[in-house]
Amino acid sequence: MGGQRGRWRNDSRREGRGSPPPRKRSRWTTTRLRECWRNFRRVSNRLRKRRGRRRRRVRRRRRRSLIFPWTISRRFSRRIPDSEGRRSGARKARYTEAKRGDIPWRGGCLGLVTSEPTPESAKRILENSTGFSEQAVLEGARTGRGIGPSRNLSTTEFPRHLSRILFEPLLKEEFSLSDEEAFLNGVVEEIRKVTGAGAVSILLKEARSERETFLLRATAGLNPDCVGRTRIVAGEGISGEAIRLRRTLVSRNVHEDGRYLLRRETGEERFQGLIAAPLVRGEKSIGILVFHYEDGTRIDENQERMISVAVEQLVFALEGAALARLAARRHRVLAALNEVASLVGSSLSVRDVIEQLARRALTIIGVEALLIRLLEPLTGRLVPAASRGRFPSGSALPTACDVDTSLPGQSVIRRQGVVFENPSRASEDPFYAQFRNVLLVPILGRTRVIGTLELFNRIHRETRTPDRFDEYDLRVMSTLGTAAGQAYAKADLYAEIEAVALNYRRRNKELSFLNKLSRQVLGSLSEEEILHVILTGITSGHGLGFNRALILLVDDEGRNLCGRFGIGPTTEEVEGIWKEVPKRYRTLEDFFESVEYSDLEKSPFNRLVVSLSFPLSDSRSLLARVISERRAFNLRNVSTLMGIDGQLARAVGLESFTAVPILTRELAIGVILVDNCFTRRPIPDSDLTILQTVANHCGMALEGARMMEQIQSAARKLETTTAKLVESERLAAIGEIAAGVAHDIRNPLTAIGGFTNRLARRLPEGDPGFRYVEIIRKEVRRLEKLARDVLDLASAQKTPSRRVVINKLLVQWYETNAEILKEKRIRMEIPEEQFTVPGDPILLGQAVTNILTNALEAIGEDGIIKCRITEQDSAKEGRATGVCLEITDTGGGMPEALRNRIFEPFFTTKTEGTGLGLSLALKAVRAHGGEIDVAARENEGTTFRIFLPHGEIEESAPDEV
Repeated sequence: MGGQRGRWRNDSRREGRGSPPPRKRSRWTTTRLRECWRNFRRVSNRLRKRRGRRRRRVRRRRRRSLIFPWTISRRFSRRIPDSEGRRSGARKARYTEAKRGDIPWRGGCLGLVTSEPTPESAKRILENSTGFSEQAVLEGARTGRGIGPSRNLSTTEFPRHLSRILFEPLLKEEFSLSDEEAFLNGVVEEIRKVTGAGAVSILLKEARSERETFLLRATAGLNPDCVGRTRIVAGEGISGEAIRLRRTLVSRNVHEDGRYLLRRETGEERFQGLIAAPLVRGEKSIGILVFHYEDGTRIDENQERMISVAVEQLVFALEGAALARLAARRHRVLAALNEVASLVGSSLSVRDVIEQLARRALTIIGVEALLIRLLEPLTGRLVPAASRGRFPSGSALPTACDVDTSLPGQSVIRRQGVVFENPSRASEDPFYAQFRNVLLVPILGRTRVIGTLELFNRIHRETRTPDRFDEYDLRVMSTLGTAAGQAYAKADLYAEIEAVALNYRRRNKELSFLNKLSRQVLGSLSEEEILHVILTGITSGHGLGFNRALILLVDDEGRNLCGRFGIGPTTEEVEGIWKEVPKRYRTLEDFFESVEYSDLEKSPFNRLVVSLSFPLSDSRSLLARVISERRAFNLRNVSTLMGIDGQLARAVGLESFTAVPILTRELAIGVILVDNCFTRRPIPDSDLTILQTVANHCGMALEGARMMEQIQSAARKLETTTAKLVESERLAAIGEIAAGVAHDIRNPLTAIGGFTNRLARRLPEGDPGFRYVEIIRKEVRRLEKLARDVLDLASAQKTPSRRVVINKLLVQWYETNAEILKEKRIRMEIPEEQFTVPGDPILLGQAVTNILTNALEAIGEDGIIKCRITEQDSAKEGRATGVCLEITDTGGGMPEALRNRIFEPFFTTKTEGTGLGLSLALKAVRAHGGEIDVAARENEGTTFRIFLPHGEIEESAPDEV
């Protein structure tokens, strides 16, 4: 078979036909192979378990010999001497010598063969072992736990023992600073025991010092009070030189070494030898491990390995401790941060977000005080919103500050956290000068900076000593600021939504009120009714609900602000009215329909308001400013008001009030004043809008009412003018006829007058016919005067522009009628100051003469004629535009019906006269561009006001007429 198979293989290779066909395996072969494989696995597993048990036994023995040195291993127990003390080999001899105390015992462990040592045997053990006290030896033997490893642990046992001491404490869930102190104290104690040094110390680098300094953190053998106080600077002393050179330095006699720097507070002067081993990791300096010996020491190879192992494992352990502490800190910070974020994020109130942030932020990192500022978008200022913690006593209070110039503004501009270790150097604000350090982080919202979070005076969380802010603090608080900003933005959005909903409800109420008010106002045509409706809506509980309201309107001359109407209860009526009104009036319409305005007009408050009148000449007055500036004022304290504003406040009893102008298209015609003197509810600025809207409705309604009144007045004037026009046309026709008649009459009258004069000269005075001649002459003169007046009235007159002195016209009339005035005991007052106007002295003299003659005839006897001349001001131009002559008599006056007709031609109430005197006077004055007004009441005298404008004077006219 084998040969055939081989030949076939060779042939197949030569022919290139590939591999031979598969060979079939019998069932017996397969079963046998499976059984062999199972047996092999069973045996190998058994051997593996046996080897594992053996290894575990060995490890237990080694661990027992390390942890419990007084426990004797099995192997050594077989060499325990019998009752006769027999031993075999070299180990027997060494044990015997050790028992006698001739040589120290250097086995893997030191065991006792007796049940409990005696003081003598303990002393002998102490002589041959590593620095354990007699009491420790006795206690270790009594409890069976031992006293720890001997100083002569092998180089293979020492790393395992030291690693267990170094790394077991780091496995705690939270490694705190107190755990680290206990850990370092245990490490130096164990190293001192193992190495046999008199003292062992660990100095660790201070992370936040300006110089490279190392602080004593743990010691065994030196003064423990120096822990946390003694410092070594790199390069100072043997220890500082070791860390600077980054290698181990040995000094057998430090007192003779020039590099040595003695620190008596540590008690190290009793030691002679010193070994300084730097603790470094790459380029990073961690600390210094220092050994002190009472006598000069020499490092052998074994001790050098142990020190090297101790340094290396200590470096790893310190880094592990730092990482463990950092992990514990981060775990605590993240837990607190998560709690704060959840609490802040669950609040929907902006104020609650700020309060929760201020209350919880102090629990995250150790600080003395905390301040939260909010950024006002409109003013760009950071305003203090909340604070927590302990600020320095008597410290300056935080104030609002600008973003561009303040210390917290830098974090807002950068949109990231900032740390200042000495803030007094970076800011002149006295508030920041009182702190050691400050951390500023912005509170970031979705699209803008909301404010800043400020933390002052970092302190260590466990030791409560001053500390510095680090990058981790900055990252943590920045994260908190972002979370708080998002929560604030959410709460702000929720508050904004609520404000929008509230605003919509308020607007709906206001629009409903304005709709009802406007409908009621549009149905009112009189000014009084409009004022009643407006003030009712302002003071009604279904309306704006103010306690009191009053309206002041500008008078026709625009000089004074006069009270027109007011609604408000007295102190005694308040309680009864507020209880009765809600029962009687369900809606605002009910209030409008049911209220009796006549009762309101009789109220004491309305009578007080109607009696008020204030001049608008003082531009500094608040009332005048409301009118002139056309804007509302919301005054919350009236104690500072002076002048007419103070008079108003005292008269009405105002403590705080709001004044809004009543506006028309061009002018402010009045003021609406409201207050809450009974409820003491402050009037917010948001109410100014609705009040101004109501005032605008009032202004439009008043303007409409006045326009309606003007239209009605214009209609009446139009009727009067039409009647006058008809009458004037009639008079014009009569005048033309009269002028023709007067012209035709003047010629015969002239002849009759001439012949009458001739007859009067020829007849003697005692002749009876002389009296008839005088009557004819008198009537002729009267007819001539009538003819002249008629011709003057009908003819158009052209007035020359000459300088006319008004005072001289009065004096000429007085001199002419002096005898008559004296007979009738009438006194005439003429002003001394001279006033001149351009005009025709004859026409002006005729007008003055006619008016003074009427005054003389109206007085009769025992009276006064007062003449007053003033410059007439124009309200629009603000300058003198003419002269006003007032002539007032103390006669009987005249009724209004007669006053409207006195300037009609041929109208007279006297038995004599033509009725053309005042008509001619009016014509003469109007020919000069002036006007005559009459003010008269029956039995109270009459006043004529003659207004003559200034104008140009002809160059050829004389200086004075």
